[in-house]
Amino acid sequence: MSQIHRPCLKCSKPGTEKCTEILPHQAMLIQVVHDDGSKPCEFEEYASLSTFLTSRTKTKDPKLMNCPVCGEEGRITSYRPNKNKKFHRWKYYMVHEQIPGYWGKTKIKRHRRCYVKTETQRSEILKRLGRYRY
Repeated sequence: MSQIHRPCLKCSKPGTEKCTEILPHQAMLIQVVHDDGSKPCEFEEYASLSTFLTSRTKTKDPKLMNCPVCGEEGRITSYRPNKNKKFHRWKYYMVHEQIPGYWGKTKIKRHRRCYVKTETQRSEILKRLGRYRY
C-alpha cells in the first residue's frame, strides 16, 4: 500500500493520503492524516467514472465465516447506519439461523443477528471479504 504526501482534497491541508479499505460498492476509502495533527479526513474514491455509474445490484454470492462475536457460522452482511452525513461509513453484521416471526409489512423472515462492534472483529471480516488494505 502506498502513502502519498499531498494536500487533502476535502480541506486543502497538507497531509499523508492512504487507502484504508475497499468498500462494498467497489470504491476505495481514502484517509488523509494531516501534518498539523488535526482530525483526519475520509472520502471515497472510484477507479473510474464508469464504476460510479454502473448499477449496484446485489449478487447472490454469500460470504460465510465463523462469527467473531458468538463463534457460530453465519453470513456477512453490510449496511450503512448514517446515509445522510457519513455515507462512506459501512458497518457489518452476521446473519445466523432463522427465528420465528416476521419483520415489517412485507413479511420478511427474521434471522438472528450479531452486530460487529470492535475494530478487531471488523478487521477479521474485512480480511475474509478481501477488502482489508492496512
